[in-house]
Amino acid sequence: MHIVLFFTFDYSLKTWLNSGHITRELKLYDYLTTRGVEISFVTYGDSSDLEILKNSKIKIFPIYTISKKSKYKILNFVKSFLIPFKLKNHIDTSSKKLIIKQNQLLGSWVAIIFKIISGAKLYTRTGYDMYLFSVKEGKNLLKKIVYFLLTQITISFSDSYIVTSNSDAKFLKNRFLTSKKILVRPNWVDVPIEAEHERYSDRLLSVGRLEKQKNFEELILSAKKTGFKIDIYGEGRLKTDLEKLSKSLDIELNIFNNIENEELLNVYQKYKYFISTSNFEGNSKVILEAMANGCLVIAKDIENNREVLGDESGLLYNDNLNEVLIRCMNDEYDKLNILNNSRNTIIKYYSKDKIFSDYLSDFEDLYEIK
Repeated sequence: MHIVLFFTFDYSLKTWLNSGHITRELKLYDYLTTRGVEISFVTYGDSSDLEILKNSKIKIFPIYTISKKSKYKILNFVKSFLIPFKLKNHIDTSSKKLIIKQNQLLGSWVAIIFKIISGAKLYTRTGYDMYLFSVKEGKNLLKKIVYFLLTQITISFSDSYIVTSNSDAKFLKNRFLTSKKILVRPNWVDVPIEAEHERYSDRLLSVGRLEKQKNFEELILSAKKTGFKIDIYGEGRLKTDLEKLSKSLDIELNIFNNIENEELLNVYQKYKYFISTSNFEGNSKVILEAMANGCLVIAKDIENNREVLGDESGLLYNDNLNEVLIRCMNDEYDKLNILNNSRNTIIKYYSKDKIFSDYLSDFEDLYEIK
């Protein structure tokens, strides 16, 4: 079996490296190579991508070594329709078990064209639904139409279309012509051995982009008169605004830059509480990571968060975040029971071993490999 991963449009290995996600992102593909699967990456990078994984079994095909990159993104988009034909001269398509794996919706047109000219199976995996997010973010009508059409076209050409939550699957099945192609494969986490850690009890940890969707203003406003201090790991346009707001309310706020995912896993283990105030999310990796690393998770009661936490594996809130925080500070919740339920949920549904095994089964099922 040969799996060719097509990166999200305009993403490269260097993007993964700079975002701190490369170690995490590579784990699935390293696992597959140990199961005898040949792996190739098609990235929107240059020759520097070859150096990043020079000692790996994974073959790297940076697009901008075979097609000159323009400084204008629109030209790179137009030229991307020719990339599959150039790649056919570099990637061996003779395998009878060739699978194209598309990461996210953007760039799917490249994978679709390559599927058509190579005869491969197409396995598309989206961490979140771009059309649904465009509606919730109030994007203009043109963007909504583009994302709707791109979603429908990609589903139509995909042999399997993967989403990360049951609610996303339900949304797509209600709005698109999907047949039975849609599968749910949640995000995964490493489950560390249980161990006692000294944890901050008066600090709230949050992780995410400093953007409107993440709703950090609510976190700061709700922390007033609770005694909690706030630590956020993330970068974005709202950093200065958030710092000004916290200062005006006399709340201690520390904002840290993005760090490597492996380092972030150690950060979780320093905190009793993790909080997510996002107005909307897919299947949140940071919530899963916080649960796996022993944090009691407090999260806005939105559909995808409820799917993970339910009524027993965390604390969901609506308009009463300040009240929930005060009760946490006063130790009014059965934290030990919540944390036990949280860990059991992770092991049962979201562990790396389970999800990786599910992915391998999906790939084998495409060619009915027994």
